[in-house]
Amino acid sequence: MRTFLAFKFDKDISSDEITESINRVKHHYYETVKVNFDVEVSEYRYKNIGAVIFDSKSNPLRWDSVVNDNGKALVSYAPPPNWKKFSDSGDVSKAPKELLNKLVDNKELISEFTTPTSICLIDSEKETLDIMSDPFGFARLYEYRGENGWFWSNRSGALPILAGEEAKLDKNSWEFFCGAGWFVDTTSPLENVVRVEPGIRVNVSSDYDSPRQLINNGSFEKMVAPRPYKRFNAKQIAQDMLENFASFSELWSLPLVVDLSGGKDSRVCAAAVIASGAENVQFNTIGTLEQEAETAALLLEKVNLSHKHNITNPGKIKRSGKSKRTPITERAKTMLHYTDGDLSPVSVRSNLNPDTYFADINRIWVQGAMGEIGKATFYGSESLYKRLLSKGENAPYERLTQAFSVLDGIKPEIADTRDKFIFNVINKGKTKGLSSLYLLDYFYLVERARRWLPQSVDVSRYSAFYSKEFLEQSFNMSYEEKINLDVIKGVIGELLPEWKDVPFYKRKLSDKDERTEKGLRLWQTSDKEYIEKILRNPEKWNDMFDEQTVLAIWNNAIEGDFHPNIEGLFDRLIIRACFEDHLDRLNEHLTVEENLEALKSVFNPLIEQNVDCETRLIVFDYNEKKIFINSIIPLGDEYIVDDESTLHSNMKYKYQKKENGKWIDVTGYSSI
Repeated sequence: MRTFLAFKFDKDISSDEITESINRVKHHYYETVKVNFDVEVSEYRYKNIGAVIFDSKSNPLRWDSVVNDNGKALVSYAPPPNWKKFSDSGDVSKAPKELLNKLVDNKELISEFTTPTSICLIDSEKETLDIMSDPFGFARLYEYRGENGWFWSNRSGALPILAGEEAKLDKNSWEFFCGAGWFVDTTSPLENVVRVEPGIRVNVSSDYDSPRQLINNGSFEKMVAPRPYKRFNAKQIAQDMLENFASFSELWSLPLVVDLSGGKDSRVCAAAVIASGAENVQFNTIGTLEQEAETAALLLEKVNLSHKHNITNPGKIKRSGKSKRTPITERAKTMLHYTDGDLSPVSVRSNLNPDTYFADINRIWVQGAMGEIGKATFYGSESLYKRLLSKGENAPYERLTQAFSVLDGIKPEIADTRDKFIFNVINKGKTKGLSSLYLLDYFYLVERARRWLPQSVDVSRYSAFYSKEFLEQSFNMSYEEKINLDVIKGVIGELLPEWKDVPFYKRKLSDKDERTEKGLRLWQTSDKEYIEKILRNPEKWNDMFDEQTVLAIWNNAIEGDFHPNIEGLFDRLIIRACFEDHLDRLNEHLTVEENLEALKSVFNPLIEQNVDCETRLIVFDYNEKKIFINSIIPLGDEYIVDDESTLHSNMKYKYQKKENGKWIDVTGYSSI
């Protein structure tokens, strides 16, 4: 769980106060949940500006988080996958400093970064801090203007904590989330926390009076803007995918796990991995749909890799009784801690173990994210394509408001919020010169790819479609090329000719509903009782959802009367309901001083436990995982902690007395 922070305080602030702010964030993300690694803090500060990386001390990322040279520092959250392009040595151990020195001379290099890149340059000579990303800005970067400065992070919840302020829910943002399923445009789950737009370099000076600047060098516009038609070059795209993948793999040197379905996008990614010659690899297929699993098996059989294929069938695991599901409320709590609510709602369905979830990265996941950009996502059939063209410039708005129509159970007025946001995103596309159905491709890129996909929160997940060549050339294709999947077929043919004639699996409306047949719907699993507890507390969700309609839909689903799409309604409702408790956890730092007053600082075993002998007091610090106090208390005496500020709520104490020369527990551990 890697975390990036950057800041500019615009008032006099001591180094100790900055450290205290940083430690508040560390405490929330790494000390209030079970983390299965030792946390390392890497940072660089100059006066009132600075940047920090929290990560595991044993993180297998081979790129140094912080390097500095002659008063200049590079702080890397997500190093550029194509780092070799900027390295004269080709050595990953030397590359961070090489990139630092090149960026000092030429910040325009960021236009050449591939997705996902997120780095910070601090120049103490010029007294500036710059946060830079690739043109697409896929890696998460949020910004917050606090009362005493500017703050940035890949975690939206970190920003109010860093600023020492209250985190508040953003109502309009949540209305779109509940209505459509993600946080749109620059919104986030939290009020006044915004997602930085693509192609933007953030610049601040240590000078208190200098404003924050958002510098746009046009690199994102260059990617999507109209230009004279030129047929895509599949060979060029395939080569770029291979070069990026090889470079990215060297950053980690970990085993690869490739998601392979029977569809299109995962096939391109799997073909890129195989064509690269990678050997330490496993291909995973979720066998919920049998025909899809059969297609994946056929593909690997054609290249003699069947022995590296793992097919998981959730339905069989459920029936065998081997899978114990964590309560969905605990899964949601864990996912909210990781994402602060900016997540794909469907992810709450996946089982996870909170005790092992936050652990060292031990493999790289390769998934088919963003491949839809090369296809006609919102106008995929000939009839739909012609019908939309006949509607003229109003077609994108009509198509998107129809595609993301508000589900039954959502309050009807939320449709107005949805429509306004969709209009705004389309209008931004128009300012970049796009028109007609290309605005639908733009919407997919900036919303469904950049905002909805879960890969943007995890720098260890990769997709062949992060290729800069693929992204740029996808915005110069004809409608027909996209509808016919020409680029997907062409790239597969270049990467792995053995697969070019294997038909893609595409689910038909007539296909059986295997999720229902295998008992995998939310109301068919052990999640049912926990969801019903949520439904019995409507005050946590009825600001966005119609209470009576939701309860009727749920009861009908239990009876077998439902449309599969309504499962998405409950995904969103669960996240919304559980977010209230998450807000409370984000704001715990505001009551630290009040809590200190309530912490136990006087220990008297005779009065408390009637221990009428010499007693040993043990206070254990669960944050530091070590004994904080180990002291003998004579009979009738008490132990007083002189400095109460050294105490915190994650400490516990117990008393021991001596029997037969050994200390034995009088009490178990109790919270102080």
